[in-house]
Amino acid sequence: MNRDVLFLIILILSYFFIILFLSGFYFGFNLIYLFFFLIVLDYEKDHNILKRYGISFENILKNIPIALILLPLWFLVTELVTYGLLAFFGNPNLYTLYKLGSYHNVVVVSCKLLPQKLGYLISHFSILGVFLAIYIIGIATLFEEYIYRGIIMYNLSKYIGDKKANLVQAVFFGLMHTFDVAGPLCLLRLEATILYVVSTIIDGLILGSLAQKRKSIMASWLLHFGFDLTILAYIKPTS
Repeated sequence: MNRDVLFLIILILSYFFIILFLSGFYFGFNLIYLFFFLIVLDYEKDHNILKRYGISFENILKNIPIALILLPLWFLVTELVTYGLLAFFGNPNLYTLYKLGSYHNVVVVSCKLLPQKLGYLISHFSILGVFLAIYIIGIATLFEEYIYRGIIMYNLSKYIGDKKANLVQAVFFGLMHTFDVAGPLCLLRLEATILYVVSTIIDGLILGSLAQKRKSIMASWLLHFGFDLTILAYIKPTS
């Protein structure tokens, strides 16, 4: 078994069980189905996924400094976008509903789902629970980077160019996140849903630009992972 196959098996199985843990069998099973054929077709192209998307430990080390530099800038951008959209809707109460703006964890935090389950891990498994929570966030963000900045953006770039491919993957990235706010996980007001999706599209553009610039999804994954780690700050251990 080569490294590419091993990487895909570990990534897919890990992500599948994470989705089951967070969302239940029906939602998790269908989400994996949605991406499965994309992944198989992607692998069958040249059986060289790791090299194609710059997935390596070396690229992780090389991109840590740039991720640390960009992380606070991303927080600033998301806050500015949030306030701009709130001004557009003219509803300051949305800020309370939406917690801290366009952070990925906010809507799920509002739904009480992810914090409760990660809080359960931390409460019942102590230090191990913290590591499990970090692992869940790490795998989830890596899977998203592989799908959106990897399969979708990389392959579209050959046909429509880098800028258009980045825009397309970002739109898909934002629309897929409507499952968080308009699907089985949570129901929020229309304005909050729009706020979340638009800000997530902008997040996708930032991540896509970084992956293209650094020629590796490890760069966008580090930034994405660091950003989503902020969810741990909202977790309250459960009994």
